[in-house]
Amino acid sequence: MKEFIDTCPPPESVQWTWADQEHPNQTVLFRTRITGLEDYGKIAVQITAQTRFYLYANGEYLGQGPCPSIWPDSTYNSYSVEASEGVLNLAVIVHSYGVRTQSHALAPAGLWARLIGLRDGSWMPIEIVPEAWKHCPQGGWISTQLRRTWATGWMEQFDSAKHPEGWLDPDFDDSSWTTATRVGRPGSTLSPRMTPDLREYSVPATRLRAVAKVSNRAPITDEGEGQLAKILDEEAWQPKEIAPYQSDWDQGRGIRIPAGEEGLALMFDLGEEMVGQTEFSVEAASGIVDHYGAELLRDGRPWAFRGNAEYATRWFASGRNPNFRTLNYNGFRYLLIVLRPDTSPMHLQSFGVWRREADIRPSLTFDSTDPEMQRLWDVSMRTLQVATQETNVDCPTREQALFIADGLWNALWIDQLFDEPSLFEHYLRIVAKAQHENGLMPSAVFSSLNPPHYLIDFCLIFVWGVDVYRRLHPERRDLVEELLPVAERTLRWAQDQIAESGLIEVDPLAIENYDGGRFEVVFLDHPTIWHTFSHPGIERSRIQLALNAFLAIAIDAFSASAEALGYAHRLDVQRLDAERIRKLCHERFWQAERGYYADCFNEEDNALKGWSAQTQVLAVLSGITGGDDAHQLMERLIRDWKHPNICRCTPYFWVYFAEALIVSGHSDQVMPLIREAWSVMTDDPETTTWWETFEGSDRDTRCHPWSALPAWFLQADGLNFRLCGERKAAKPTS
Repeated sequence: MKEFIDTCPPPESVQWTWADQEHPNQTVLFRTRITGLEDYGKIAVQITAQTRFYLYANGEYLGQGPCPSIWPDSTYNSYSVEASEGVLNLAVIVHSYGVRTQSHALAPAGLWARLIGLRDGSWMPIEIVPEAWKHCPQGGWISTQLRRTWATGWMEQFDSAKHPEGWLDPDFDDSSWTTATRVGRPGSTLSPRMTPDLREYSVPATRLRAVAKVSNRAPITDEGEGQLAKILDEEAWQPKEIAPYQSDWDQGRGIRIPAGEEGLALMFDLGEEMVGQTEFSVEAASGIVDHYGAELLRDGRPWAFRGNAEYATRWFASGRNPNFRTLNYNGFRYLLIVLRPDTSPMHLQSFGVWRREADIRPSLTFDSTDPEMQRLWDVSMRTLQVATQETNVDCPTREQALFIADGLWNALWIDQLFDEPSLFEHYLRIVAKAQHENGLMPSAVFSSLNPPHYLIDFCLIFVWGVDVYRRLHPERRDLVEELLPVAERTLRWAQDQIAESGLIEVDPLAIENYDGGRFEVVFLDHPTIWHTFSHPGIERSRIQLALNAFLAIAIDAFSASAEALGYAHRLDVQRLDAERIRKLCHERFWQAERGYYADCFNEEDNALKGWSAQTQVLAVLSGITGGDDAHQLMERLIRDWKHPNICRCTPYFWVYFAEALIVSGHSDQVMPLIREAWSVMTDDPETTTWWETFEGSDRDTRCHPWSALPAWFLQADGLNFRLCGERKAAKPTS
C-alpha cells in the first residue's frame, strides 16, 4: 500500500457519499461499476470511510479500515486491483458509529473512494462521483441502542433475511437500489495511511472444550450494555459428552441440532489469544445464533461479561445468507456459539476467526536455554504483534484505543524490535494533531468523549517522547521541528499551573463527567485510580512529587531537542526551571526518617502522605536524587518491594522502574526482578499474551502490550539506549 502514497495527492475538495438519511449505528452497503479502464497498466483503489469500511473488488475481499484519525481529517487506504476487460466492480460495507467513543473520533458518516491508474508512465486520478454509487441501507444489520462498551461502538445484531443475496457478485442486479447521496463535509481533508497494512486470514475453530444443552430462548431489550454477554455467561448449562460432537466436527460433518425447545452451546479453545472477527456458516430456515469470544474461563465456561462490556453478537436465521462475519473485532482465546432453533433444524457447518493484526514481523531473535527467559521473550513479542492493529492499541478487547503514555513505549519497542518506525512517526503526528487549544491532548488520542479525558502526566510524557524519537532517529529533524511547537504549547499549559510554591499544583482528580464538564486526572499508575490491588495505592493531592518529576523530565527533553535543532521558544525559563523544580521537590518531599520520598503534600492537614514505588522511581529518573543517594534509594526499594505499606508498580510503570534501576547503578537487577514480577504470568500455562496487571483480576484484559517490556531488556537497546537523555537547562530565546 505504501507504494501508492506519493503517486497522486488527495483532492483538496473531498466528495463524500452517503445514504439519504444518517443516524447512529448505521450500516450501509454500496456498489459501483467503473468502465473504460482498458488503457491503464496498473490500477489502485483508494478508500476511506467514517467510521469503518470493508472493501470488495470484483467479488473478492480486499481489506478493511481505515486507520483512525482526528476529524476533519480521514486516513485512506490503497489497494492494487485488476479490471476485467476494462471493468471494475466495487462493493463496500460501511459502518458509522455516530456516537462518542474512546477508539474513534466523532465524525459524520461518509464514504470516499477513487481509483488511480498508471498510463503512459504516469499515475493519474480516476474520480468516482457520489452519484456513481448505489446503496442499500442497513443490509441486514439491525440498528439498536445496544452499546458494545462506552469506549467503543455498538453491539451487532444481524437479520439474514434482510441481507441481499449475492450482492458482492459483479453481475448482481442492483437496479432496485437507490442512488447514493452527495453529502457536504466542509473542511474535511484526506491523508494517506502511513501505518502497516493489516494481515488478515481465517483460523478455523477445531478443539471443542465444552458442549451443553441450553434454552432456545434468550430475550434481550433494544438498549443498554452487556445483556447478551451476561446471558451467555450465566444461562443454565446441562453438559453433554464432547466426543460425538468432536468426531462430527473433525470429519467435516459439522454439528446439527433438531427443531424444538432445546438449544446447543459449543465452546471452542483456539489454543492462544488472538484478535479478529468471529465468522461462521449456519444452514437454518429459522432460529437464532448467539456467539462471542472470551479471554477467560470461569467454572469451565467462557467468561466475557466483565466491566459491563458486550462482546456478543446475535444472528437471525432465515434460510438465506448462511455465511456471516462480524464487523467488530475483539481479542479472545475461547469461542462460544449457541444454536437456538425454532421451527426448523440448524446445521453449523463452520466456525472460527477472521484474524487480523498489523503486518509486522520481528527483526530480532532471542534464543535461550533457559525456558523462562525464552518465554518472557516469546510472549512479549507475541503480545506486541497481536495487539498492534491499524495503530497501537492499549488492548484489543475493552477500549481498543491508542493512549499517549503506553502508546509511546509500544511504538518505541515496535520500532526497534520489529524494525517498523512508521508506527512511532504516526504516534507522534496523531498526538500532535489531537492537541487542544489549551495545550493538552486527550489521553486516548482518538477519543471524542465530552468532556475530553485528560491524563495530565500523559501529556508531559508526549513531550518526553519527542526527544526520545529525536535521539533514536537523528535523521528525522524535519519531524522533530514540526513537533516542537506542539510540545511548547503543552509546557506553556504546565507553566501556567506553577504556583507560589514553585511547583505545578493541580487537582489530581478533577472529574465532572458530563457534557461540558471537566475530566483532568493525574494518572501516574492504576493503583487508587482504577482496578483493585492487593497493596496500597498512590496518595494524591494538588502538590504531587510524581507530576513535578514528569514535568522536570519534559523540560529537560524539550530543552535538549530545542537546543539540538536551534528552535526558538517563548517559554518562561524562570518558571520552567527543571533544576529548581528538582531542588524544591527534594526539600519538600524527602522523608529522612523513612528513607523515601513522600507521594504528595496534603494541604488540609499540612502533612506528607504516601511513599509509593512510583514516586521513588520518578525521583531517580527526573534527577531529584542522583549518584550514591539514588543508588541507595533504589537499593532500599528493592529490599522493601513487598512491604505491606508500599504501592508497587504495575506492568505499565515497569518501563520507568527498570530505567531507574539502570541509571542508579542496578542494571544487574533488571532481569532478575522482571523474572520475579512476571512469574505470576509465566507460571500460568494458559497465558499466551501478557495481562494488564499482575493481579489478574476480572477487570484486567489478558492482552495488554504495555506488559511487553521484558523483550526490550532482552536485547541490547534496552540496556544501552537511555529513555532520559542529557539534562540541559532551558535557555531563554528571543
